[in-house]
Amino acid sequence: MPVKLRSTVTKRLLLSLTLALLLLATPLVALADTWSYYVEFTVSDNISTDHTAFPVLTGISAQNLIDAGYLDSSGNITNIKEGSYEREYGVATGNITLFIPSLLADQSRTYRFYTNYLPSVAHKIIVGYDGYITTSDNASLELGDNFTVELDGWIDTISAESILQIENCDDVWTEANSVTVSANTTDKLEGTASVQLDTPSFSADNLLMAYKNFASVDLSQFTSVRFWMKCSVAGYAGVVKLLLDDTDGCDSPLETLSIPVLTTTWTEYTIDLSNPSALTDVKSVGLYKTTEFNVKVLKVDNIRVLPTFSYLVNKPDSFQIYSGSGNITAYSYGTSVTATGVSSGEHVVLVSSNVTNLAIFIDSVQEDVTTAVSVPDTANNWTFMQSNSMPYASSISISVNSTQQLLYEPISMISGTTLPDRAGTPQNGTITWGTNPAGVEVTIGSIMSDEATTASTTGISGISHKFEEAAEPSGWFVTGTFGGTLTPELKEAFANAASDIGMPEQSLWLFIWFGVSVAIGLSVLLFTGSILIALMTVIVGLWAGTNANVIDFGLVFLVIVIGLGTFYLAKQH
Repeated sequence: MPVKLRSTVTKRLLLSLTLALLLLATPLVALADTWSYYVEFTVSDNISTDHTAFPVLTGISAQNLIDAGYLDSSGNITNIKEGSYEREYGVATGNITLFIPSLLADQSRTYRFYTNYLPSVAHKIIVGYDGYITTSDNASLELGDNFTVELDGWIDTISAESILQIENCDDVWTEANSVTVSANTTDKLEGTASVQLDTPSFSADNLLMAYKNFASVDLSQFTSVRFWMKCSVAGYAGVVKLLLDDTDGCDSPLETLSIPVLTTTWTEYTIDLSNPSALTDVKSVGLYKTTEFNVKVLKVDNIRVLPTFSYLVNKPDSFQIYSGSGNITAYSYGTSVTATGVSSGEHVVLVSSNVTNLAIFIDSVQEDVTTAVSVPDTANNWTFMQSNSMPYASSISISVNSTQQLLYEPISMISGTTLPDRAGTPQNGTITWGTNPAGVEVTIGSIMSDEATTASTTGISGISHKFEEAAEPSGWFVTGTFGGTLTPELKEAFANAASDIGMPEQSLWLFIWFGVSVAIGLSVLLFTGSILIALMTVIVGLWAGTNANVIDFGLVFLVIVIGLGTFYLAKQH
């Protein structure tokens, strides 16, 4: 190889190596953090039981830290880390809360809660084990047929059972006591038919009208029955009963469930079981009448039993979102949409109705759609995050007629039990704080200063001055998760990879995106020999990362400074 050519190649390689080292060091600069104090605490299992994806109330009072001068009044400039890895957490005046992905039997894990921490980290809504949020009924939150309900957070899709259909009512039941029974194939709600009962002109009180036998089924893990019914005449509250029996023919029913007021239009009824534990061997379902019910036409369809749901959202008798058996289902007054095969983890769940269609989206992908129905106005309150369905939520929002009516997304410390609504007329939520799971113990250490190696016990009295914090440029730091478009499989793969290595998903995205951008830039440098073109290539890649909510603008700024400095030095030779 000629000496001049070899010198040119060597120069390009040295420039490439120098630029690579400078750029690869940049994320470390961008990820550098500052803080004033930390409280170290340990979470331990003391009953030899594995725990997965659960919330913890640390027992650290944010208000006490504020009163002692360790924490600013907003609670915003904070963080919780396990080693060098950030963990999801929440800040409330009475408690610092934490989400733990896993805690093995007899394991202890140590965390640090930092104050005056930069860059700032978004809080989560974490209400503790068996905690939940209640929002009072309000006219602005009545959904109608044009709405969106969105949840962003960690969702447990496994713990609860699914709805079980025990009778589809497609076939004719066995008639009793002169009642005529038929299959109505035109007036139905589900399947091919509904069961129709025509009662005679005269009959005695307390008679079985019809029944259906089926193979034995264990219903002991279910808590209520749900079915559709309509009658030719309205009224007759409590006259008609639904029976469940462990023998054929409903001769000795285990459950006798009174049906409320009958209506002349199809109405869905949900009735609690009185003694589910006895229903281990159910073999028949029937309809019974107590008093005069002559010359009536009664229709029934789609009889199901419901478990104790893990309710993400619950407004009884009108709208619910619940999870279980790997599914997430939205129930909207008699109709429902279900996303199947959803793994537990961080998801954005969006349920929308546009007058015509009701649809459910998981991480921006439509999973199911059906014909919309109008959700009726009820006086029931809303509840969120019940039954440990969501260990944490980043945000909860409801929009009606394209106007956002509710937004729970903390931008400052939660005060007491009040979860502030940031949308429209405030519909503040009330938090019922939970506890810690059985066998989970928290041990709190002392407060440590970044300027000391021993515990601080004198508050801030020994600090002679304090600089005012500089205003953070808008968009300078990025929080949250990747905002681009991914297939669910690829998104889940990245989330699992981040979890396996104990790194926040955002940080993993940062290193991958940054590494790819630098690799492309180095390739351009080796091919063209132009540092300026290579630098511009890297900047374009990183700028795309800012639009995807992966790269901090501050990181792009640092790359520009380092790149221009390298370009200037190269031109001096």
